[in-house]
Amino acid sequence: MPSYDESERMSSQPTEVSNDDAVYAGQILDGAKMISKYLVHLGFADMTEKRVFHWASDGRLPVKKIGNRLVANKQSLLRHFGLQQETK
Repeated sequence: MPSYDESERMSSQPTEVSNDDAVYAGQILDGAKMISKYLVHLGFADMTEKRVFHWASDGRLPVKKIGNRLVANKQSLLRHFGLQQETK
């Protein structure tokens, strides 16, 4: 197995951060708690972890299960709810 030092694994390119708060800077939301917090951030004021699980089981959220955890992509959630801004 080849050995890599830190400089080979890390990109020197700056990463682009969206307009979201720093808590939501990554694209992957890990766990129902983070998904519910992001949905509240988008305007779903009464979103809870329990509701995330219900909506996921009903197929109303574009989420995946990894083991017993739910994960979601922010861009997929924005597209799903029609909130993604058009790019020119």
